[in-house]
Amino acid sequence: MQMALETCREEDVALKIMATVVSRPAPDRCIINAGSKALGLDMGVHGKQMLKGYGKIDDHEATIEALSEEHGIVSIPEDSPLKPGTNIMITPNHVCSVINLYDYFWLMNDRYVERQIAIEARGKNW
Repeated sequence: MQMALETCREEDVALKIMATVVSRPAPDRCIINAGSKALGLDMGVHGKQMLKGYGKIDDHEATIEALSEEHGIVSIPEDSPLKPGTNIMITPNHVCSVINLYDYFWLMNDRYVERQIAIEARGKNW
């Protein structure tokens, strides 16, 4: 969302979600194992839809069109290399709701886990 508002650049983003393609039921669609619990449902500021999809997928032409709690439906070109087992990185639209459902962050470098950090305020909505 902040990238869409032009208050930061993509290289300023500190959190991404790793998801895996779990199926490709049609040439122009795949299913990922990240849904509304992992990505949130926020699509823009002040009710204005300013974003395309439920997060930005790195390195692929793809749009997360719909979410259930645990899965995402992704529109892709028919010649997309995405197939079951492919890991993808996603920049969520709004980080606040994303981290509230998790106990830990996994810090990664070049897609390898370096360490785990507890989310101390997890679920603490006073």
